[in-house]
Amino acid sequence: MNTEDHIWNLVTKKLANEASEKELDELNELLKQNPDIHSRVKLISEWWHDDREQKTAPNDYLRFQKVLEHIQDNNSLF
Repeated sequence: MNTEDHIWNLVTKKLANEASEKELDELNELLKQNPDIHSRVKLISEWWHDDREQKTAPNDYLRFQKVLEHIQDNNSLF
């Protein structure tokens, strides 16, 4: 596994609250060494936390599903 894949695996664990202290320390060190990846991780983390804080109404989910279906239907035409 390359370094970038390893970083994303650690990020996934962190976002799922499954990372150990050792893994979090390792992730922080790897991000210091890889600033280009760090900026992407920061954006995804911000999005993840903003999304989790918002309350989603059940009909919002259904609306989103309909939008996805519409996109998929239109993509099949090309």
